Amino acid sequence: MAIPTKLPIKFSDVCLEIYGSSSTSGKTLTQAFTDATGTFNATYEGSKDRLTNFRGYEHIVAPTYTLFQRSISQGDLTSACLDTPTIDCWHDGAGATPVFGDRVYSNSSGTIKLPQGFYKMNSIPLQSFWCIPAGQVDMMQIC
Repeated sequence: MAIPTKLPIKFSDVCLEIYGSSSTSGKTLTQAFTDATGTFNATYEGSKDRLTNFRGYEHIVAPTYTLFQRSISQGDLTSACLDTPTIDCWHDGAGATPVFGDRVYSNSSGTIKLPQGFYKMNSIPLQSFWCIPAGQVDMMQIC
C-alpha cells in the first residue's frame, strides 16, 4: 500500500511502508532513502532529501526463493525416481520443497526457469515432479 500523497505524512508512515513496522526507533531518513527499493511518485520524489519526497511512494518487496536439490532431467517419473538429487535449484513456494503450482529455477535470483522434464527432489518422502516449459511444477509422485 503506497504512502498517501496528502500532507502531512509521518516518518512512521514511511517506516511502515519500507520496513513493515511503524517503529522509528534506530531509523533515519537517510537510511530510509537507502532502503527504499520501490517506486517514488515522480511529482514528489525531488532530491530525496526530505520526508515529503516519500509522498505516493510504494515499496516493492523482492521475491525470495528456497534452495533444494534436484536430479538431472529424465524422460519419465519412474526414471527420475531412480536418480539422485544433487543439483541445487530454487523454488518460489512457501515450503522446503516445491509443490504443485510452484515455479522452479536454476538460479537463486529466479531468472532462469528449470527446463521441462522429470526430476527427483530431496523431499521427505522422496518425490519426483514434472516441470512444464514455464518452469512450473505440474505433477508430483512419491518414489
